[in-house]
Amino acid sequence: MRSSLLAILLLAGPIAAQQPDAELAAVLRDWYRAAESLKDLACAVEHQTLDKALGALTTSKGLVLLTRDGNRVRLNFESKSIDGSVAQRHIATETHLYEYLPAAKTVRVHALPTQYFKSIPFFAFVADKKLAQGRYEMKSETPQAPDKYYRYLIVRPRNAVDRAEFSEARISIARSNNLPAQIWVLLPNRTEVTWDFKTVQINPGVPANFFRDPDVKGWRVERIPAAK
Repeated sequence: MRSSLLAILLLAGPIAAQQPDAELAAVLRDWYRAAESLKDLACAVEHQTLDKALGALTTSKGLVLLTRDGNRVRLNFESKSIDGSVAQRHIATETHLYEYLPAAKTVRVHALPTQYFKSIPFFAFVADKKLAQGRYEMKSETPQAPDKYYRYLIVRPRNAVDRAEFSEARISIARSNNLPAQIWVLLPNRTEVTWDFKTVQINPGVPANFFRDPDVKGWRVERIPAAK
């Protein structure tokens, strides 16, 4: 779960770094300012996982909703079968992950550890930025041809715990709003995960009822306790 959320939670705000180069300093400064001005945010997300060892490509689409009010988050993703039907759906709230399996008419309700999202320093809405200081190696990346739409950052983990989560990440920052437009992540097993953030709406006024746990009436429910 943490690995799969790594990239998407980067959307909320940047991570602190070592003494940066001038371009990196500018990108982080603008990213911080954009993140700090957010009251809430909504965007469509496309997710892709490429397992080169198996030659397998999986895709899914979803919606991300974030708000500072109560530090709430909601993630909603669906993957579809070849015939276009929903094969699987995941909804994450602050306290639970709902895994819908339509073929079995079953929903697995995973309890998340206490303050789960606060344990992820990428999530600037709820995490202290100081938690990430000195934890990651970061540098700016300048493409050979000038890019008037995006700026790029490369992130690599320093410690063994983080290296078990990912090997490298490439963040494309949109110049239009100074927030991530795409995040590519290389996992330790060489699997590549890409998140594309589309139609980003800044401060749209997300209704509070969007953050309620979903209704599971009519589904067979399997409840799974939080891992210790």
